[in-house]
Amino acid sequence: MSDELQNDLSRWRHKAELTQQELAERVGISRQALSAIESGRSAPSTTLALKLARELECPVDELFWLDNPHPDPGLMATLAANGAGQEAVTQTAPVILGRVAAKWVAHPVNPYERCLKNVSGDGQLCGESNQNTARFGRDVSVNNWLPREELAQNILVAGCAPPLAMLERQIAQQGAGGMRWIPRSSMDALDLLARQEVHMAGLHVTNRAGDGYNDEIVSERFDAGEMRLVTLTRWQLGLVVAPGNPLGVHEIDDLLRSDLRFVGREEESGAHLALVQYLEEHRLNPEELSIFDRVRSHLEAGLAVAYGKGDVGLSVEGIARGLGLDFIPLVEERFELVFPSQWEGFGPLRPVLDVLVSGRFRRQLAAMPGYDAESTGASRTS
Repeated sequence: MSDELQNDLSRWRHKAELTQQELAERVGISRQALSAIESGRSAPSTTLALKLARELECPVDELFWLDNPHPDPGLMATLAANGAGQEAVTQTAPVILGRVAAKWVAHPVNPYERCLKNVSGDGQLCGESNQNTARFGRDVSVNNWLPREELAQNILVAGCAPPLAMLERQIAQQGAGGMRWIPRSSMDALDLLARQEVHMAGLHVTNRAGDGYNDEIVSERFDAGEMRLVTLTRWQLGLVVAPGNPLGVHEIDDLLRSDLRFVGREEESGAHLALVQYLEEHRLNPEELSIFDRVRSHLEAGLAVAYGKGDVGLSVEGIARGLGLDFIPLVEERFELVFPSQWEGFGPLRPVLDVLVSGRFRRQLAAMPGYDAESTGASRTS
């Protein structure tokens, strides 16, 4: 079987915001001829390929390449845990890819993330004929769908804050690099950062002493002065209930009522840790709390109440207001992104930090109900 010419002409043309007619005129061919090249029905001459690469300002080998009948088996990457308590994932699972501390890392894209973010991933695990699953923490072979040079620019950010989706989108719109949001609880995110499987971890963990956020848990994992913390937003954490609060939930004591179906979060989430501390501060025993169901995100908690699968959920004000639910505030929190101080000068990290302090991002964040942008972009060392 002979090699076949492949191309990425359509993607690069759309990136340059050119129609087929416009690009065809620039390189001196008809629109029909360009359409035939894009579809793979025709191959360009060497001169035409170079002209197209020049007009689209991209390397010619990223525009056209040969599909080898004996393809590269894929890059080798560490398979990161998916935060669901599982030990393995199917061998053909889609993954998000990034290069952290000189190693490739693959994060499985679970069904919830596919629905939440409408993404398919950066590649797919290469299944072995004698295995059905791949175990977390092991090296796996990945069929990457994008060039390695492009994937190496990905910044992997784990966390649970809904505004991370907006941050990811703005960075993509600027075309200055790539950010991949990996939805995880605070403690899961911190675990990933400690294992160098993400570049940034998003946290909202109240100190037990009650004098701040995130510092205590970060200092338990890392040496003093080693980590940088950047504020994404401040928000209110509380209880979400149906519109009009039909079951009369008004105080924290109501969570102990036997007639309420309470939808809580995972034990390692910042939301659950804050709730436990809040109960203890009000001299209530967290062990008496009856949890009807546990979910993995602020959004899932809100949706459970919105669709009547629970009576009370633990979430943030922004989710409650976005879903038209009533909200009972418990505590104000600061959500911060944590990363090693030595990475601050790391080139691909700059788009994330630059967007965080930009006026555009702060204005859009402030326009989202329930999110405070006053201290967004403020940074400190812990």
